[in-house]
Amino acid sequence: MENRPGTMPRSSFSKLAKAVKASKGKKRKCKTAYELYLEFARWVARSINPYIDFHNVWTIGLASLDGSEDDESSNDDDDEETGLLAAERAQCLLVFKKLKSEIPNFMEMVDSFHAKPNILKDLAAQMTSAARQARTTDVSGLKEIGLDYVRSMLPEGRFDPDIDPKSLKSETRGWNHKQIAALLVPINLTDEFKDDPDRVIADILAGKHDVGADLFPSFFYPPC
Repeated sequence: MENRPGTMPRSSFSKLAKAVKASKGKKRKCKTAYELYLEFARWVARSINPYIDFHNVWTIGLASLDGSEDDESSNDDDDEETGLLAAERAQCLLVFKKLKSEIPNFMEMVDSFHAKPNILKDLAAQMTSAARQARTTDVSGLKEIGLDYVRSMLPEGRFDPDIDPKSLKSETRGWNHKQIAALLVPINLTDEFKDDPDRVIADILAGKHDVGADLFPSFFYPPC
């Protein structure tokens, strides 16, 4: 029997629903459709908004399909019901349109989502989780890349003492490592740091020097 236009074949939605409902850690079957949504979520986190909430994306996006969310006029005002600013709502619509264009048979799936809102709710939560995991992974990776970058800036080309990438960051980096501290110290404290780095570091850690965002670190400036 031919599927009517606008309807996803029952087996396709069933496989997606089964993947969404699969317990955490359990091998998911039919990764094709399910993984496309998660891969899209990870892409959004890296390319558009690392803190995206896909519940809002789906809510606002689906409302735009039935006309209750006007793409143009309704974006001028903040939304008191959802607590979203106009710019945030506009971004949700942008992400939804991108999702709609990237996922095969997306519109055919919408009817099934309407019929089983719990599946959509779970999928939105898992997409948000995938975006959060992508953000965490990227931040962690940047910290490792940052170590390589700092190492390349050092005259000796190495850390002394060396830093184990798996070590506790709060104990081995930043002000707790003299070579990194030399790069972080504000330009107004560089002379003091050269004379007595241990004292300056101790004073900064004790809060005696207010190192705010407006005090650029010494590595922003060319070597004297």
